[in-house]
Parts: sequence; C-alpha cells; structure tokens
Amino acid sequence: MVIVLPATYGLEMALQGCESVFACSCPRNLGQVAGNTQMMLTLVPIDFETLTARFSRILWFPTSIAGNQGYHVNKSIMLKRLLANPLGRWVLVPYRAKTALISCLAPCFRILPWLVRSRELTNYTYEYSPLAQTAAVHLAALVTGKPMELMMNYATELRNDGQLHRHVAEMTAGSAYRHFADPQFKPGRRLFYYLLVRAVKPGVVVEAGLDKGLGACIIGAALLRNAAEGSPGKYYGLTLLAEADAFLYGAPYDSQGELVMGDSVDILGKAGPNIDIFIHDTTNNPAHEQAQFKALQPRLAEGAIVLSTWFTEKFAEFAHQSGLAVLTFHETPVGHWYPGGKIALAFRSKH
Repeated sequence: MVIVLPATYGLEMALQGCESVFACSCPRNLGQVAGNTQMMLTLVPIDFETLTARFSRILWFPTSIAGNQGYHVNKSIMLKRLLANPLGRWVLVPYRAKTALISCLAPCFRILPWLVRSRELTNYTYEYSPLAQTAAVHLAALVTGKPMELMMNYATELRNDGQLHRHVAEMTAGSAYRHFADPQFKPGRRLFYYLLVRAVKPGVVVEAGLDKGLGACIIGAALLRNAAEGSPGKYYGLTLLAEADAFLYGAPYDSQGELVMGDSVDILGKAGPNIDIFIHDTTNNPAHEQAQFKALQPRLAEGAIVLSTWFTEKFAEFAHQSGLAVLTFHETPVGHWYPGGKIALAFRSKH
C-alpha cells in the first residue's frame, strides 16, 4: 500500500496493493515526494491482543509521519484527514476490517483450546475475569444492602473452599457423566447464588433447573455456613430428571435440602412455604417463563430476590407486576469462546 503525502499535506492517496485483510505491506521510505521533500513513514505493528499468540496476525498501519520540516502528524490527526477525504473510506477498509475482526474472530481462536481442555456439551462452566468478579460482588452488595467488605469476604470464602472444590472433582470422576463434565471448580454465575444466600440468610431457597447440580452444591455450602452461624435455611431443587440431573449434589451439601422431581410450574402452583430466593434456570421459552413466574408470584416472601440466568421480556413483565426493581449483569468468562449471558436480578428496592 502506498500513501502519497505532498509537502502541503493535501491528501492525494492511492491504494496500489494490499497483501490481505490481515497484513498490509507498506514501504518504510517513500523517497522523494513533492518537491524533493524527504518523507519518512513510521510503521508500528498492531497486534490482535485478544487472540492467542500462536494464531495472532499483524496489521500495519501508519502511526506518524515526519518530514525534514519537523512536521509530526500523529495517527489521530491522520485518521481525521482521511475521514474528510472522499477516498478515505476506501483507504481505511483494512483498518476498519481489523477493528471488526478483533471482535468477531477472537472467540473463534478459543474454540480449539476449549475442545481439548473441556468435555462439556451444554450449561458451560467458566470463571469470571477478576474485574467481572468485583462487579458481581458490587451488584450483590447493592441488591442485598450489605456492606461491600462483607460481600468481598463471602466471595473469598467460596474461592478458598477447598472441600467444595474437591467434592466437585471427586463426584465428577465417579459419575457416569464424567466424560461430559469438567472436574474443575468454575462457579461463574453461581457466585451470585453464594453471595445472595450468605448475605440474606434465607429460610427457603428454590432453584428451578439444576443440570449437574453445581449450583445446588454452592447453595448447600452457603446454607451450611449460615446454619453454623445460627441462621438455618432449606434448599429445594426442582428438576424433571432427578436421576440424571444434579449428580454433584451429595453429602455434606445435600443435608440442607432436597430435590423435587416434576415440572416447576406444577410444583410452584401447589401450597408451600414462602420463598426468599428463587433462581430461574430452566428455559427461556416465553410461554414457560410466563407460567412459571405467574405460579411463583404468590409464593414470594416479603423482600424476596429472584435471579434469572436470562434477562427476557417475560422476566421484565413479572418484575414490573410484582413491584420489583431489576438490575442486569453481563458475564465476562475467561478463556472461553462463550461470550457470557445476561443475568437479571429482581428485588425490592429501598430507594
């Protein structure tokens, strides 16, 4: 690619060639240009920082132009001049393509490592980035009204719970589903489950949709600590396939609750104790959501918190009809191709 800049810096540009979208070649010395003015084009490689080093590609783009008159035009000024020129749109195609490809291709380069490291088919487990963990703690503190320092201590509790980590690894290794489950402890969104249960000290927690039972174990760990502090609670896990779901759920964490087999809508529609924390993780099918939230509404305790692993129109309608405020949280998984979901929390705001 050759860019011709006369000494007056008028923008006469010609795009003579481009190796590919990923690598544009430029001469480092433009030689004598416009009235024997020596112009030097300094190039700096722009790396795809979000891609793995092995698969990274380099894009060259000019960052500064210096002439013997002492002119210095930085990248920002050059871009503005290109934008003001009719040909600038086409000259900047490689630059714009690079910007788009960084967002679109970065997850693709995480697929191969994931295929090698992970065995999971669905309901993926992953860690949050450190910043996302901090944001989750802040959000949980806001929803529960508890001090930030206390919530940080709860997060550290879960992170350092070696017994729970070993339990997940051992139960996975001994399960018939071990070929489709990862033994590593990666709580992801279930960090919210732990923070809410530890902070609120609920009498009743209901989780609809269990999959492997990682959330059930994490809630059980929180309830065990609450009971040791004099605030016991009960967990109910609603599942359609008890024999296949929740294979991680076992002693000592199952001492604080039980699994209830059946459709969540039917179970919630029956008489039962008021629910302090409800976790919706069954399906985001609109008809099912509407029926489930309708059955849930009269069962909610005063000050109840409802967490959904999806933020949907039906969830928003339910919160509005129940007089609850809603906050959402966009997950940021680490080292995973999955971009993360949008968690929704409905709660009684004090403001």
